[in-house]
Amino acid sequence: MESVPWDNGVGFPGIMESVPWDNGVGFPGIMESVPWDNGVGFPGIMESVPWDNGIPVERCSVYDPVFSPTERETLRALGFIVLTENEEGKRAVHQPTLFYLMHCGKALYNNLLWKNWSSQTLPKLLVIGNSFLGIQERTLQRELQRDYAYLSTAMSVCDEKTLPCSALFLDVFNDTALIQFSPQSLSKLPESTWADPEEPQYQHCQDLEIIRREQR
Repeated sequence: MESVPWDNGVGFPGIMESVPWDNGVGFPGIMESVPWDNGVGFPGIMESVPWDNGIPVERCSVYDPVFSPTERETLRALGFIVLTENEEGKRAVHQPTLFYLMHCGKALYNNLLWKNWSSQTLPKLLVIGNSFLGIQERTLQRELQRDYAYLSTAMSVCDEKTLPCSALFLDVFNDTALIQFSPQSLSKLPESTWADPEEPQYQHCQDLEIIRREQR
């Protein structure tokens, strides 16, 4: 874990955690379309990420609301931590953490950003997922600002690097990027940006693109 050759201003001597997440509308299930070759590596994507020894599987948490019991048991047998609660992406981080969020809805990214919305915490996030710039190009600006305010703001200050993709997976992973936040970029935002961040409600979204947590 000492070989990650990028720096976001806080010094990533190594990624301490990994959270490969799906939102229930992407891959139909690991038993049908698992995009990794051995339970740990993601061919076509993870081969593009510049580290040589990966992340210990025991530090990897996974979640998909449509995982079957068999899939959950298989992942646990491989050593993964299988999350049991649908957090809707609202996971707070306390140390450098990689999130693998392929083909996830905008709300999942927005929720993750909201939960970690401070200039001290965002630099601890490293995201492999859909290009934020691509999302911006495909979404009306007024909808982004109204419904996905955290994502909209993050787009203006994130450091995004397009990841190369194997021709075998070009139709699936052609919009994949490595996204992080440097303290220098975040300092461009006014201090009022971080004051009292309100939890997203999505009152105007007819198709939220994620599976919501069941209300009890």
